[in-house]
Amino acid sequence: MLKITFYTIGAAAVLGCICTSVQAFIINDTSNLDSFGSISSDNLLNKHESVPKCTTLKPDEYVMYPSNDIFVPSLNKTLEESSYKFDGEYLKICVPPKLVYSKEKVSIKFTAWTVLFYFSAAGEILSIIFLSIHLLVFAVVTDLHNLAGCYLASLCFTLLLSYLCTSVGHIDTISKNKNACNVMSVTNQFLCLASFFWMFILALDIFQSIRNATKNLRTCRNAFNLKKYTCSSLICWGTSLLFTVAALIADCVEAAAITAGNVLRRDYYKPLFFKSCWFQSKYFFWLFFAGHVFAIIFFNFILFGITAYILFSNRMKTGEDDYRAQQKKSFLIYLRLAIIMGVAWIARVLAYLLQIPCLWDVFAIFDTFHGFFIFVAFTCRKKTLMKFKSKLLKACENTLWR
Repeated sequence: MLKITFYTIGAAAVLGCICTSVQAFIINDTSNLDSFGSISSDNLLNKHESVPKCTTLKPDEYVMYPSNDIFVPSLNKTLEESSYKFDGEYLKICVPPKLVYSKEKVSIKFTAWTVLFYFSAAGEILSIIFLSIHLLVFAVVTDLHNLAGCYLASLCFTLLLSYLCTSVGHIDTISKNKNACNVMSVTNQFLCLASFFWMFILALDIFQSIRNATKNLRTCRNAFNLKKYTCSSLICWGTSLLFTVAALIADCVEAAAITAGNVLRRDYYKPLFFKSCWFQSKYFFWLFFAGHVFAIIFFNFILFGITAYILFSNRMKTGEDDYRAQQKKSFLIYLRLAIIMGVAWIARVLAYLLQIPCLWDVFAIFDTFHGFFIFVAFTCRKKTLMKFKSKLLKACENTLWR
């Protein structure tokens, strides 16, 4: 079943790339869709084309979409990212865009955005449901309360909060409110980083378990260790909080400097969370998020590579073949989970930095299957489900006899 699930996800990703080369976002304001058109030099320039004329717009005179396109109501036009630049919160249009969406192109993009948006939303809802079920099963079945099980539950809890936060961010009143946008951006950054740190802890844990089982020629049942779990929690939550607070401080400090009259305009080096409920500056996106995500993914695959070498090149002592087979199965499951998370976020980071629409599709498809994969791989085990059913029946009987 796991193989079928994994191949299905891969096929869906390929199909998504072929069918919908658009970003996984829906524009906030669709009321002006029918009036979109192209901007010619006559609209913005009264002089010869070689003499540019700059137009400056206030923050309330334009609407910025998550795709970094700008809609200018006064011109009733949409500008691509290459056609404008920011001066603080003010927008400058200094040259007429060479290529702006026609009505037909905007209509096609809007339709594709809408389809992918609702697909992503449905995937998020399914992931929320499956992650919640896994946490419920974890709480009921005590056999899952070992160290690896607690690490996985922490990862699921982090992903669950992340999906909930993303779902709330889709609400129109939230996305249009600057303060709410800041809160959602910071929370999302914190939860996304924490989920990757938990994945790193899981990779490190299975590496240590298999190394001990082969090096010391003994099985390691990986019982719960409160001290080790507390230390891991502090690393995951603490490091994520550190980078999140640093990004928030950088955003506030830069804004204060500009308000005080600093002539140096360094908005390119500000997160600017309020503009699109996420990093607006690619520099800060790399510094406070993408760089750490890439580093964690890299170290994860290094650990899994070393673990694979240890597991497949060494043999445990006679009589422990069953345990070795179990360890190998667990390793492959965790590896698939790491691949899904890694591929999803590598696609997201590259899509944001390189503006390649197809990569948004890959991210949207892989990202929405996190919860489903965890449910199938770790919850839908015969032994686990039987114990969960037994616990529920026992609880029901006790309730009825009271």
